[in-house]
Amino acid sequence: MSVASALGQLNTATYDAVAGLKARLDAFENPGRKTYGARHKAHREAFEAWARAPRDLNLQSALTRNQKDVEIASDPSGGFGVPLQLEDQLRALQDTRNVARRLATVVEVDTNDYRAVVVGDETTAAWAAETDARTNATEPDFRQTVPTFGDLHVILRASTWAVEDGLDILGWLSLAAGNAFAKAEITAMISGTGSGQPRGLAANAPVTTDDAASPLRDSQTLKYLPVATGSPLAMSADLLVDLQADLPEEFLAAPDRCTWLMAPSTWAAIRKLAAEMTGDAGWFVGPPQQPGAIATLLGCGVVLAAQMPAATSDALPLLFGDFAGGYLLAERGGTRITADAMSTPGYIDYHLRRRVGGAILNNRAVRAGKFAIA
Repeated sequence: MSVASALGQLNTATYDAVAGLKARLDAFENPGRKTYGARHKAHREAFEAWARAPRDLNLQSALTRNQKDVEIASDPSGGFGVPLQLEDQLRALQDTRNVARRLATVVEVDTNDYRAVVVGDETTAAWAAETDARTNATEPDFRQTVPTFGDLHVILRASTWAVEDGLDILGWLSLAAGNAFAKAEITAMISGTGSGQPRGLAANAPVTTDDAASPLRDSQTLKYLPVATGSPLAMSADLLVDLQADLPEEFLAAPDRCTWLMAPSTWAAIRKLAAEMTGDAGWFVGPPQQPGAIATLLGCGVVLAAQMPAATSDALPLLFGDFAGGYLLAERGGTRITADAMSTPGYIDYHLRRRVGGAILNNRAVRAGKFAIA
């Protein structure tokens, strides 16, 4: 090894060590802020340079080299992996704007053939004296959940002048794509068809079949109970109590994990129902107890999502249960990006995509509330 080569390696090692110490010091002084190492900073800078001139072959090569340094795999279909800073900003926005994502179980997978195993509630135990014969317990019922995948994607357009004049590329991409991803994702988690997208909680029309019925209810179908009856339809506190009580004990026993999911208009109707009650309605609805907390219905938290159906005839405006136990969201790989600076003169189109799958994990963990037709 030449002296120059040895000095080069020493300089690189020293630079990385100093950058690491700076990152540790910044993390100590700013404990709430995530820090990024020298290689991730270099990747971000190469990405921003390429994003401003995506047709530049030298910038493409530089981004490819930096992508390898941060261990982002190449994509056979083209495009680049986004910097870790942008990936984190996208995930943070999705967590904030997609309330269903915060409730569900989210896993990272490395194949579309990922399968989650769920054990039913049919296994039983028995008692016996010391010398009594033992009989086999009821065999457990194993079910597999296979999420259906699709490409969650968005195309964002910026004028060439805006890009050249110093547009905050990372900030703009994270805000625009993060919001778009969140809206599409929560819609799919609720009502996705399972064709080129996640299968939603209400993809299959919920039925009245009990959990223990034979044959078993389809694994991707929820059970529903009426929460409004009559003509005209009127929501009933008693029926809401029945809906909550119908959830199996294993899920209801952890009220901090049980949540009501509904549209803002449905929550408004429930609050009006509480206002019409005589006496103290605190057992029925409760306001947030502290900043950052959420309101409660029958002691369990209420989460609002505009993507939930409105409370109209024959609709399913309420979901209740343990969503972490009931729904699986699977992500394969990070966010990829391609840029098109040729198709539309004066503009650059950025195509961001991520592979996401989803399906009901355990159809016993969530119940639907229906506005039944009289």
